[in-house]
Amino acid sequence: MHKVYTAFVLLVALAASISAGCKRSEQETAKTEAPSAPLAGKSVLLVTLESARPDRLHLGGGAGKSAINALAANGVRFDQAFAQVPITLPSAATLMTGAYPPENTIRVNGQGALPAALSTLAEVFHDNGYRTAAFIGSDKLQSRFGLDRGFEVYQQAVADQQPTPVAASATAAAGLAWLEKSRSERFLAWLHLPVSATASATASQRASADYDAALAATDAAVGQVVDWLNKAGMRERVLVVFVGLHGTSLGEHGYWGNGLLLYEPSLHVPLVFSLPGALPEGEVRDGIVQVVDVMPTVLELMGWVVPEDVSGDSLAGAINGASVPGRIAYSETQYPLERFGWAALRSATSRRWQYVFGAEVELYDRSSDPQEEHNVAEANAKVADQLEAKLISIEEAMVLRESRSEALAEETLQGLRSLGYVGSATQDETAEVKSPRSMLAVYDDYRQAETLLAHGRAEPAIELLNKALKASPQAPAILSLLGQAYAAMGQFERAEQRLMDAIAQSPGSAGAYVELARVFQREGKKDQAMRTLRDALKRDPSYPEAKQLMRELGGGEEAGH
Repeated sequence: MHKVYTAFVLLVALAASISAGCKRSEQETAKTEAPSAPLAGKSVLLVTLESARPDRLHLGGGAGKSAINALAANGVRFDQAFAQVPITLPSAATLMTGAYPPENTIRVNGQGALPAALSTLAEVFHDNGYRTAAFIGSDKLQSRFGLDRGFEVYQQAVADQQPTPVAASATAAAGLAWLEKSRSERFLAWLHLPVSATASATASQRASADYDAALAATDAAVGQVVDWLNKAGMRERVLVVFVGLHGTSLGEHGYWGNGLLLYEPSLHVPLVFSLPGALPEGEVRDGIVQVVDVMPTVLELMGWVVPEDVSGDSLAGAINGASVPGRIAYSETQYPLERFGWAALRSATSRRWQYVFGAEVELYDRSSDPQEEHNVAEANAKVADQLEAKLISIEEAMVLRESRSEALAEETLQGLRSLGYVGSATQDETAEVKSPRSMLAVYDDYRQAETLLAHGRAEPAIELLNKALKASPQAPAILSLLGQAYAAMGQFERAEQRLMDAIAQSPGSAGAYVELARVFQREGKKDQAMRTLRDALKRDPSYPEAKQLMRELGGGEEAGH
């Protein structure tokens, strides 16, 4: 990894840990003051969407009527709300804790767990005597990541493989069944609805139409729930909070999806607070706000003290007509680094500017260039410096906590040697860190290979992955998928080598360990498979695939000790 970039990241982390105490103490003083309670005793329905773009919901006006539009018309809409990370699991963790991703330690999908020290929104409601339940239409938000804390019921309604109409409707139905039983009680209910559509750069028009169709199905599910509240006579008793966890790119910048880049399509999300008769209706606030602000906002509206470990700011005043303070939205993505060894990104979004820092500096004028097509960082170096300084000040105030995957590199290499690994696929400290946007062709090859392998076409997948590996030889995700493809072809020695390479590159991730154990299983190497699974469970003690494979091998559900 590029030494300058690595040094910068370490410097920021050190500054954050040194200054966190005094910065946090100032925040604690402000947040422990008892707020007013305009919604005391009300219930709360939290509705979240993934891959939700405000422009495609037409929240600012435009074609068609929708349930979400109607919800916004009966509440307060924040027109400039931004996610802190364009990935489902870490964004949900940010929402539920009011803590930035570096503070809650969940940075990518499939890894990590909330620190015990952090309070969750559900825990606060439960501690105040409320019934709590969550109905989740996504495999990405499994309870093992800690999101179930404080919920009496945490139900994974469907798997991600289900199409949006089925998943959204089933999730809404499960939530409505619980609401019907709990209508006489005070409650916090969370419905997470998917927006799943195949996105492909080779079929852009169809992919865009598929996305709109998926969004319409999710909108219909929201309508089911709001209609029930109206018919049950509960609409004026329940605060509905509607928020997107992240957006998605539909071909902008040549990219389809979310997680890899930090541009507006992936970060800009809908945010609505609606309670007719108690909150303003049909009003729009246009200041910059963040997903991290939702938890403290709800708690202040309820009249409860905001926990000291919350970093977001309450928007209760803005909901009731006060101006939104001029500020920036902090966003990040570790996904390029964790999965491909490319540069992690950080961004600052203001009313006028979008600043992105990684392997390169990017600055876009949102007022004159809303598509973010023209990088004006060089011509506006002072603005870029100011936004970088604001990012650093936010990071300095963060309270950083150790994640489970830290400090495992040497242990991992020792474990690989015990398995007979003699390769040297470790990070090259002299290699230039790659910008994610410069690697989009490689990423497209990787995604296409994923699809081919899922359809049993391992040979063309291997061809694409070897091509991608030449351009990005230290990418854990590419190495791991290549190992799986070789295994599918029965080339077990090559599969072992590539999976061990993947583990060496990403020592904290359990996934490659499990795939390696599967190869050992197919080769009849039970002892090596069991040892590898125990290593996987050290990284993630609740990893379901590791536990299942261990049971298949007759090892029970060892915790990996």
